[in-house]
Amino acid sequence: MLRRNYLSSIGVATTMSSPFLSSESAEIFEQTESEITLDKILSVETVTRDIAWIKQTLDNALPRYWEQPSDGIYHIGPDTEYRIPTSYRTVKLYANLFHQQLSQVYEHNRYDCDNFAFDLRDSFTRMNPFINSVGVMIDTENSHAYNVMLVDDEPKQGYGNTYMWEPQSATEAEYQTDRGVLIL
Repeated sequence: MLRRNYLSSIGVATTMSSPFLSSESAEIFEQTESEITLDKILSVETVTRDIAWIKQTLDNALPRYWEQPSDGIYHIGPDTEYRIPTSYRTVKLYANLFHQQLSQVYEHNRYDCDNFAFDLRDSFTRMNPFINSVGVMIDTENSHAYNVMLVDDEPKQGYGNTYMWEPQSATEAEYQTDRGVLIL
C-alpha cells in the first residue's frame, strides 16, 4: 500500500495537530514554524545511492562493521541501489506517526522487538517513493532488535548519517553493539 493511501485509510487529516507520542517528536513539532500538512509528510525528498555509499556510511557509524555475526556486525543487503531520505526530521515524523497508528501492544515472544522493527522497516518500503535505507539490526550480543536508519542529511561529507531507532517506544536510541546482523 502506498504511503498516501495508508495515511488516508487511517484518517490523517490534511492539517495535523501534535498527535505524536514521543517527546522528541513533540519538540520537533513545536519548533516547526509552519503547519505540518499531509502533503509535507508525504513528500519525502530522497536521493539514490549505491552499495559503496551504504558500506561507507555503516563503516563510519558501527563498531566492527562487516565482520561475521559471531564476531562483529554483518550486513545483509541484496540491493545494489538505495533510496535515501535527505531529512532525518521527516523520517522521525513518519516513524512516530506509524508507531501511533500501529496501536500494537508488546507481547513477549509473540509481538516483540523484532516484530516492531520489521513492521517499521516494511512501512518505509511501502512509501512512495519507497525508502529502502531503514534496516533492522538483530543485536545478538544483547538479544534485541531495533531499526537502523540511514539518511543523507549532510551530502557534502560523502557518506550519510546513521540513526538508531527503538520502534517499540518510537524514540531515538544510543545502541552500540559489537555483534549482530543488519538487514538492510
